[in-house]
Amino acid sequence: MLIDTHCHLDHELFSKNIPNLIEDCKSKKMRAIINNGLNYESNVSTLKLAKTYELIKASLGLYPLEAEKITITDFKKLKELIFKNSNDIISIGEIGLDGKYGKNIKLQEKYFKLLIEISKEINKPVIVHSRQAEAKLVEMLKLSNHEKVVMHSFTGNKKVAKEVINNNWYFSIPPAILNSKHFQFLVEITPIDNLLTETDSPYQYTNNEFNKPYFVEYSLKMISQIKNIDFDTTSKIIFNNYKKIFKR
Repeated sequence: MLIDTHCHLDHELFSKNIPNLIEDCKSKKMRAIINNGLNYESNVSTLKLAKTYELIKASLGLYPLEAEKITITDFKKLKELIFKNSNDIISIGEIGLDGKYGKNIKLQEKYFKLLIEISKEINKPVIVHSRQAEAKLVEMLKLSNHEKVVMHSFTGNKKVAKEVINNNWYFSIPPAILNSKHFQFLVEITPIDNLLTETDSPYQYTNNEFNKPYFVEYSLKMISQIKNIDFDTTSKIIFNNYKKIFKR
């Protein structure tokens, strides 16, 4: 029962080998792969993948660094795409704020707020990127009273992490947990009912190899070890968490 809540299978690294990758994922007993769009073109590719492969679920979004590149006209086009396909998508993502590489955080905030409003209007969860802007991002989500939030590869401090937990939101844990004391600690302090698994494939690396969706098995093994729960039970709990927030 493997679940990857965050990947980018429309990336050029996968483009020529998607059928074989999907078969590999099926053989590993994956139950769902959520492909996250980054911009309009990526969202279109995401919808196509989801319509082609039952295993892939579509999440349409606007990466914060991409948000700095668009006009309000571009945004209206993206918004139309989301509403037109609202019955065929599982969430809004990836969206968020990036204080490390971003150059116009105010513009990021503008589009992030609009996307939060859209997600609430169509009753979908948000999958959120929050690099070096975690406190501001959590503040915006709290002000929106959003109840369905997945924090993607969260690297914020303990104080902000506690706010996420207190709001009953979710953390998705990448295979980087194998060597990351931060992610190990995050799992320690978070109730297992608020954990999910992800890879961010093909981004990030595991064992010197770019990520693939079934590498969530590494995340599950570490969650199982930290929580002192057997692997199969851990897998079922994470799968149920996925069903609960994404209403599958």
